[in-house]
Amino acid sequence: MLLWIMQLRGAFTPGMAHLGIYGALNLVILVMLIIGGKVIPFFTERATPDYKGKRIGFIEKAVVPVAVVLLFIVYLPALVSPRADA
Repeated sequence: MLLWIMQLRGAFTPGMAHLGIYGALNLVILVMLIIGGKVIPFFTERATPDYKGKRIGFIEKAVVPVAVVLLFIVYLPALVSPRADA
């Protein structure tokens, strides 16, 4: 969706391939945040019977929205900047 909006705004110019690379990297990091925050502690608690991980609720709830906001902040200049050749 974000790339479609950027295309409509005319944000794609030659030499902007790094946006796609950084976008893919940011998605990988977002998936790692989700897995690291939910799946890894779940399996750790199941594998070790007397281990009870300490959970900090507001951090668990804030990590993914903060990561998404940071992703938009990174791409915001490309969304609002006009094309160089226009």
